[in-house]
Amino acid sequence: MLSNITLTRDFPAGIPSGWESRGLAIVLVISMGLCCCVSYHFGAEDEAFARASENGRLANEGLTRSRNFVKGWLETADPKTGLIARNLKDSKDIWNAKDSAADNYPFMVLTAAITG
Repeated sequence: MLSNITLTRDFPAGIPSGWESRGLAIVLVISMGLCCCVSYHFGAEDEAFARASENGRLANEGLTRSRNFVKGWLETADPKTGLIARNLKDSKDIWNAKDSAADNYPFMVLTAAITG
């Protein structure tokens, strides 16, 4: 059965005319569809990368501001005791557990641990 088939440079005999262009059109449509899927996929990755990059920038800014907060408060600490004041205006010579120790100091310790 296979011995009866002759190969030529063109399509084998028996393919109706016009099928060549239809086949080419189908191949082109499938190729374009695949290209669109691939470009959409890479576009989604680019968008995710852009969001991750922006989140990284914001996280860096937050950590930098937190570190500057700690540096600023440590500059105002009492030189003899090392205690930080209740606030920088009215009670800068007062240390109390409710404000200085409970609120400010733990935040400063955590910030120092995270930002090194």
